[in-house]
Amino acid sequence: ISKQNLALNAEDVPRRYTVGGDWYQVDIVNSKGQPTFDYRLGAPATVCLPMPVRFRPYLSDIMLVEGIGYSRILTSNQRFDRDYGWRTCGTTSSLPGTFAVAVRGDRSELLPPSPTPTPTEAPVIVISVGGKAPTSNSATLWAILGAAIITTGTAMIAIPKMRRSRASNETR
Repeated sequence: ISKQNLALNAEDVPRRYTVGGDWYQVDIVNSKGQPTFDYRLGAPATVCLPMPVRFRPYLSDIMLVEGIGYSRILTSNQRFDRDYGWRTCGTTSSLPGTFAVAVRGDRSELLPPSPTPTPTEAPVIVISVGGKAPTSNSATLWAILGAAIITTGTAMIAIPKMRRSRASNETR
């Protein structure tokens, strides 16, 4: 028995079952330790997997599924022993196989939360542009000077227009 990757509900779109824990690959090996493929057992073998803690309130609905696409549901039962804790056990008549623990029905509350990405520190980029920032006094002085320039420019445009307008009114 070897632990594979995390069991998720990616394959079961209508969500007949909510899988949890990990997928486990169970192989049968020959006397040389090499895996044998598609071996039919004379009597069913019992496969026991650790039960995810969050599944314990649903003991009557827990089962073992075989195959990542949930090709088979195994006749299952739950066991507790002091060496291994809570386990879900099911019987199969052929090995190798991939197995996971599941709860009957759509139990979204049992799915692990989506992993929160860990923020990585952005590299600090120091840009040197020279000079220095103005002081608050010089910034105020520049703001007053800018306002004076705008006022003077507006007056230089408006006064000749007003004079022309008066002259044209006097000639009428």
